[in-house]
Amino acid sequence: MFSANDKISTRQFQILLILEIFGVGFLILPRISAEFVSHEGFIAVLIGTAMAIICGFLMASLSNIFPEKSFFDYASKIISKPIAFLLALGLFLNIILHVSFELRLFSEIVKEVMLYNTPIWVISLLILLVSAYAAICGMELRARLAELLALIVFIPLIVVFSKAIFETNFSEVLPIFQNDAQGYLKGGFASFSVFAGLYVILLSYPYLNNKKKGRKATVSAIAVSGIFMAIITLITIARFGAIGVTKHRFPTLEMMNITTLPGSIIERQEALMMSFFVVALFAIINSGIFFSSVLTRSVVKKGKHFVYVFIILVSIFVISLLLNDASKIHEIRETLFTIFAITYMIIIPMLLLVIAKIRRLGEKSYD
Repeated sequence: MFSANDKISTRQFQILLILEIFGVGFLILPRISAEFVSHEGFIAVLIGTAMAIICGFLMASLSNIFPEKSFFDYASKIISKPIAFLLALGLFLNIILHVSFELRLFSEIVKEVMLYNTPIWVISLLILLVSAYAAICGMELRARLAELLALIVFIPLIVVFSKAIFETNFSEVLPIFQNDAQGYLKGGFASFSVFAGLYVILLSYPYLNNKKKGRKATVSAIAVSGIFMAIITLITIARFGAIGVTKHRFPTLEMMNITTLPGSIIERQEALMMSFFVVALFAIINSGIFFSSVLTRSVVKKGKHFVYVFIILVSIFVISLLLNDASKIHEIRETLFTIFAITYMIIIPMLLLVIAKIRRLGEKSYD
């Protein structure tokens, strides 16, 4: 059931957005960026972050003029219900596919690192069940839980990478600015794919208790996430070298595994590191289930929230099991990102915002 006061603070919104961005993508970000711009991968990440900030500002600006309405409701007001229904359907598919790919990728990582003999479907199902339960409990509980999860995820990461700095030869990332503009743009766009979870901005605004700070909070959360991932990419590439990074499936995880913690008595450090990413994945899956169910209910206008959660849980589970070709997952994921995410992060928000401004629609703008 939902809380009686299903509102979240600006800080909680930022934490939810950071966890959504961070997710599984940062595990492969050094490899993706290095494939395009070699040792200057961190520059590609910063370019991708700049793209994400522009998109985030655009989506927040659209939500800003309809602060109390759902995406489907204000899209219906701007461009008619039939077209709004198609847009909502596309966004729903985007969320479901995004979460399914993240779930499959992460389940494979967990199986490879910790649970060798456990079937992938068991790992996926357990994660889905826990995430679905939290999604049923509503936005306020999710936000409070995110504050705790952020500490569990980021404090150990900061400790590990701070230690890694002193064990790294940064000459591996020199000299810089050796690529041409086309290479940086391709690398930036590839890095931009990590921000596929920004769709939550379009769906989170009605839950904010201080909408006046919504756009600023959005931009700062994206910037912090991007800078943090750029630093991680820099350290990882400097540690393995550009060629070495491209040979690792999950270079960030590998680097964390070989970075010895001071005074550590842990025999399997990689398992400890993976436990933090399980928490991050939980945040992503929980977010996808919650917002896709909220979006569906806003269109149908009837039914219990938990019913939609159950249907979506089954859908994600089935799709993730169908993704049984690991070599194709990244390729398909990038294609879907280009088709769906770019559409809903740039084209549709821009069109809706322009039409709303031309028609002078909106409830109250928080400028």
